Amino acid sequence: MIAAAPVADPPPKVCAFADVKEARPQSLDPTAFEDDPAIILAPGRHNVLENVVVSLRHGSRLLGRLDVGKLEKSGAVSRLLPPAGQQRSTVPAGRTTVVVTGRRVANCPHRSVHHIGNWHFTAPTLPVRAAPATTFVEDARTSGVRLYLRSVGGSVVQGVKAAVFDAKHKVVGVAKLPSALSDGAVLDVGVPGDLAAGAYTVRFSGRSAGAAKPTTWTTPLVLGTRGTPGSPPVGADAGLSEQHVVVDWSKGQATGRDTAGFVAPGIGYGEIVCGYQEQHIRFHPNDLTREQSMMLWTYKDWTEGNEKSIRESIHTEFSGPDFQEGLNKFSPPEHEMTGEYEGLITDRGTLGEPFATLLAPPTSILLTWVWRFATNGKDRCHVEATLRTENGNPTTTRPYARSAQIVWRGDANAAGHDAASVDVPAIGTMSLVCQATPDGTRTLTIDPATQGATVFDREGGDDHRTDTDSGPLVVPLPNNGQLKIGLYDGASVLVSSRWKVNDPLPDQNSCRVAAQMVVQ
Repeated sequence: MIAAAPVADPPPKVCAFADVKEARPQSLDPTAFEDDPAIILAPGRHNVLENVVVSLRHGSRLLGRLDVGKLEKSGAVSRLLPPAGQQRSTVPAGRTTVVVTGRRVANCPHRSVHHIGNWHFTAPTLPVRAAPATTFVEDARTSGVRLYLRSVGGSVVQGVKAAVFDAKHKVVGVAKLPSALSDGAVLDVGVPGDLAAGAYTVRFSGRSAGAAKPTTWTTPLVLGTRGTPGSPPVGADAGLSEQHVVVDWSKGQATGRDTAGFVAPGIGYGEIVCGYQEQHIRFHPNDLTREQSMMLWTYKDWTEGNEKSIRESIHTEFSGPDFQEGLNKFSPPEHEMTGEYEGLITDRGTLGEPFATLLAPPTSILLTWVWRFATNGKDRCHVEATLRTENGNPTTTRPYARSAQIVWRGDANAAGHDAASVDVPAIGTMSLVCQATPDGTRTLTIDPATQGATVFDREGGDDHRTDTDSGPLVVPLPNNGQLKIGLYDGASVLVSSRWKVNDPLPDQNSCRVAAQMVVQ
């Protein structure tokens, strides 16, 4: 009998070294990087990396660091954070060094990976950024190019001027801010009434406080044709301030068309971005010593699924100089998607104060979007938003808006600050009550509301509808959610509500509620 030859053990599996393929900033302009310190990360050889850490240094000085955690095969856009205890600062011009460390995840022993690269930042541009209200030439012909301006990093900039140039570098419009820019401002640049659709450039100039000489910043602007008349403007005598914001591009031509701006009066300035790399609402508060919130009910529908949920972005003492809410569900974004956001942007008073008074009225936002990032040359994105704010005009001619708010922090500060009401002409009284202790009352009341209403209660990922035939209407305030009410006599109400009344530490309880009624 011949014995079988022994079978040799298979050779050990060799794991190829998995370096980081890409680590680069979205901009090498120090001002742009200070405004949004985003870096694009991608692993090499389609691997997944874990325990990924990114640090950025200028010489021996640490400028920013971020624990990314797991980095998927598709890569990610991450934002560096300043060192503990420091505010975000401008990156110096010249060379900086980025170091990325992590470990490979594979069917073989983990291997340490790293990436060291040098980024060469340019001279900083003017610390001013701007977004147009819309990119339709019809709007520009009627009321000029409206630009929502803001300073970067709290810079104070004197003599800010905007000049619009056509493709032949001919000036078609100029405007100058009458005072220094320190947070946000609206600038209308007059242009000819027969302005042609096409590609333009907007150049901003000015001098930062303490700067030796003026600087500039240039951004593209593409004015397309709507083809049909837009929404008529709300008159100056209306009882509400209304804005219509549009991002619109197609055929893969996103540059100069992927951003539009808006303002929440008394609260701050926002940007809506829908491009290949970013899809979000980004909000910049005017006053970083105050708490602000953007609570949205969202519905997203993409090829593989859909989702509805309450989303809230907040500025607090623990957050940065801005906050944002993504339109996309995944990163990279879905190839095709439609969606809707509806909610309130609210002022909640000075950070940490026991109760809030003299609040800016809430601004409501209804935003819809559709995009396709699937086929080269046929990609497109269309976003529309309508924003409404009570403007203090006592007119009873429709449309008009009224609002009420409650903010208290700590049980001891609730009494005397736990109710608010406002008279709404032709409707009645809208009242909020948000008392402390678990057995307290927390309701929205509309009296008389004689013709009834449809009420949507939105919390978590659920929304519930209730129909009523007659008033007064009394609705419990959600613990962490939103109410949407349609009154049968033509008014609508939107409420954002967040409260806690059962904390073992009474000073940790709070209530933050805002309501806006629009009568059309």
